[in-house]
Amino acid sequence: MDTKDNSQQEAEVERLLRFANLHRIRKEWLQAEDYIRKALVWSPDNPDVHEMLGDMLRELGKPHEALEEYKTAREIAPGNAALETKYATIILEVSEAEHAKAVALDVLSNPQKLGAKPKNAFLALTFSALIPGWGQIYNGEMKKGAILFGLFLLTVILFVISIPHSVTPMGFIALLNTSPIMSVFLMMWFMITLYAIIDAPLVAAKKSKRPESNDRIASS
Repeated sequence: MDTKDNSQQEAEVERLLRFANLHRIRKEWLQAEDYIRKALVWSPDNPDVHEMLGDMLRELGKPHEALEEYKTAREIAPGNAALETKYATIILEVSEAEHAKAVALDVLSNPQKLGAKPKNAFLALTFSALIPGWGQIYNGEMKKGAILFGLFLLTVILFVISIPHSVTPMGFIALLNTSPIMSVFLMMWFMITLYAIIDAPLVAAKKSKRPESNDRIASS
């Protein structure tokens, strides 16, 4: 491309950007974007065009798209202090938006976390050791806690009912060794209690952790 063509290209790009900026001031976003993209056709490697497009996309609330335009402008013309500032700022905005999105999704998936206080694993274990299901209720798992407590209570009732009225304390020990039904009820009580005292502190520790965003913005 000769000097004349270069001058014509520069003049046309300047004209298009001038009109684009005028429409931006008037908040006429569609027209402004149309002029900027026409300028890109004329000069796809012009960092000023990509920067202006990034500015407009940022104003329109499209930080991810703006980030790409700023990144392209930086690659074409590295070392521009003003552009570097815009690039760093948009990365921060996108990072904060991603974190907020992750927290929101976590709350939507686990609505019980909204406003929930951190749980103490030791207290959860102690409650479950005393009465299976209480640790789960302490953690806010009302349904699970009620089921465990109900199973525990049912097991105790069935175990007591299965004891003969005339049995003596010494005979009770012997009965445990000879009665399969009582052994089953005793094993059920043990398994329910064991599950409750293992599950409650683990869930309490998990609920105490703050939700974190695992997504990171790609490095420059």
